[in-house]
Amino acid sequence: MKNYIILFCLALFFGCDKIPSGVSDVHESSYEVTGMDAPADFVFDNADSSFTVTLKLNSSSDIEQVWIDVYSPDGTKMNEKPFQLADNGNKALGDTAKGDNVFSNRYPFSQSYVNGIYKIEYFVQSTDGLTNKVAEHTFKYDNKQTDYPPVLSDLVMPDTVNAGVPFNFSVRVTDKNGLTDVKKVYFKFIRLEDGSASPNVDMWNDGELLHGDEVKGDDIYSFSNYFTLETKGKTRQFVFQAVDRSDSLSNIITHNIYVK
Repeated sequence: MKNYIILFCLALFFGCDKIPSGVSDVHESSYEVTGMDAPADFVFDNADSSFTVTLKLNSSSDIEQVWIDVYSPDGTKMNEKPFQLADNGNKALGDTAKGDNVFSNRYPFSQSYVNGIYKIEYFVQSTDGLTNKVAEHTFKYDNKQTDYPPVLSDLVMPDTVNAGVPFNFSVRVTDKNGLTDVKKVYFKFIRLEDGSASPNVDMWNDGELLHGDEVKGDDIYSFSNYFTLETKGKTRQFVFQAVDRSDSLSNIITHNIYVK
């Protein structure tokens, strides 16, 4: 079921929002945003795999173009070019009346897109060449595919390390919904002498050797760590787990390290 929200916003609406580089201050515009219409939740449907996005202005006399950018849950921009909204009365594209200062279009979605929270950013360019980011909206997407939890395997980690000496470790993650469905891989360690535990620490998959990772975006998550001299003679139990964008948890892998 599709639920829609309408957010009414003046030009000040996103005054506290960080305006992207190259976008002018919204207070310089000669128009106001009076509302927008976009899904709060969108569920994939084979019969209709797109949804309508609408931006409402109080005037369009000075408007050159209106468009949106859509971002995936990991922050990647999905559209290569600005996705245009039009006030042309094309009902097939979601615009019900021409010249009513309401700009619309239907954005196509694929079932291969991961579940999660997506973001829409709205932009208006006026005839004087100024571009404003005027609104922002997030929605939750359900691709209607079976959700499979991630699986951890192939932990590479030493049994013994020297205090004060850095060491790297890594773990492999797989997910039948695709690696883009993996939200994060993390660990905590338990101090066996008293049972206390560290907070969860995210592992890296950015290809940075300083983080102990060699290849960005593969199925290996890594970390570089060291123990202080005060840890000599003690054992730390590491607990690894992953979570996907549907908040499904993976299996747990544990491993003990003795610090000498």
